Amino acid sequence: MHWLDAVVILFLAAFVYAGIQTGFISGIYRLAGLIFSIAVPFLLYAPLGRLFISAGLRRPYAEPLAFILLWLLASVVYFGIGNRAIRRVPRHIWGSGVNKALGMFPWLIHGLIIATLVLALLSVTYTSRSFQSALNRSILARGLLQAVTPAVAKGIAIFGQLVQDNCGFLTVNPVKEGRVMLGYRVPDPVPDTAAEAQMLGLVNAERIRR
Repeated sequence: MHWLDAVVILFLAAFVYAGIQTGFISGIYRLAGLIFSIAVPFLLYAPLGRLFISAGLRRPYAEPLAFILLWLLASVVYFGIGNRAIRRVPRHIWGSGVNKALGMFPWLIHGLIIATLVLALLSVTYTSRSFQSALNRSILARGLLQAVTPAVAKGIAIFGQLVQDNCGFLTVNPVKEGRVMLGYRVPDPVPDTAAEAQMLGLVNAERIRR
């Protein structure tokens, strides 16, 4: 078994254990809240993002901001209303054996969603060759990502430029005056005439070939 698959299985086992401890009612309530808080921003981020853009905010920041605000709002509304309703469930139902035994199922689905979100985030932001190779060699982790490829692509469309601009990927926008200050200097640089001559020869050879 690949180590990444083992980590995912242990992660899911922790959710199953939590489900047995807390029960089905709590699990289905929290699972519905997770799905609701993800679905709402995916459905509504675009119009709110356009509103932010019209107010002068750049698109790479407008759409992620719209998504995050809608996610927070959906979570607050759902759990604010839901907490009041779920408190009315009788105490003996919470502690019943059936409720405890069935709790593993919604919590397992909850764990699968969280694991997939974490893997998707790491696959986009953590570009280490060793980790990308581990993803490709794994069975469970790769399968989870392949199952949600359209959602991952949508997430990249929303957050990709923001991550690229702020996580160490130095880029220059395609404009004439674009530049990036690297922030370091080479003391007493010495021209490498041999390398320059070799480069000139390679360039001329390529020109002749074309």
